[in-house]
Amino acid sequence: MKRRHALAGLALGPALAARSTRAQAKVPRVVLILTGDARSTAAFSAAFVEGMQQAGQVEGRSWRLELLLGEGEPARSAQHLKQAVASRPDVLVVGGLILARQALEATRTIPVVVATGGNLLEAGLVHGRVSRAGGEEFVRELLEMVGLAAPIAARRPRELSGGQRQRVA
Repeated sequence: MKRRHALAGLALGPALAARSTRAQAKVPRVVLILTGDARSTAAFSAAFVEGMQQAGQVEGRSWRLELLLGEGEPARSAQHLKQAVASRPDVLVVGGLILARQALEATRTIPVVVATGGNLLEAGLVHGRVSRAGGEEFVRELLEMVGLAAPIAARRPRELSGGQRQRVA
């Protein structure tokens, strides 16, 4: 599970590097909104920062983190999201499919990064197209990273066993 959180940070690192070179004087602000409390989200937050560090991003110098917690209350998370969008951060990171849907409805101009174990395509949150050859190669690389054999790439997500789904997510 920690690998997934670190990968979210690694995925965000290059995007921040590109944004920070555009405006050298301004340190990009990343707003991270999670539905849990400080105790339940501590591991995720630490892994996220670690992933950013692995991508060469130093908190406070090349990016600034603002953590907003919903404390287990969906209405509070939604309020944090509304306030975050109004404050125009450089990147918005949300945890879970519900917050992802709300974030994508709230803004089309702020980049939204979704940290979830769910499938964004099946949830209807991703509408882009990838060429078949490029997509198949990308899937093979990801499966190799989690130690699964290449024949699994031809299967549909619903055809994977529970353990395989956890490793892929």
